[in-house]
Amino acid sequence: MWIREGIHTSSGFGYLHFQDHNIEINPVVIAIEQSPSPSRQSNGKYQYVYKHRNNGQVDQYIYVIVDRDASHTPDGADIGVITAYCQDAKDTYQAECPDWVNSL
Repeated sequence: MWIREGIHTSSGFGYLHFQDHNIEINPVVIAIEQSPSPSRQSNGKYQYVYKHRNNGQVDQYIYVIVDRDASHTPDGADIGVITAYCQDAKDTYQAECPDWVNSL
């Protein structure tokens, strides 16, 4: 799975884009590795979901969106991770992940 440096913008991608959501590489890798299977979205991208549990209850969701399309890259490899973000225990979007997520 590619994680490119990317760019900071609302329509950005990659590491610099998901950093805007206060999430670093390690939790992104964990979400990809531990997601049972990605779901293909209507836009062709894939969504990985990691459910962090505390005392058996989900207390945080980590979503990773991946584009496997290689047609728009100069190196011919997949675009890779577009973004990653968190949702709380009620699966409600959070603009920034809690700091503790980066200690995963």
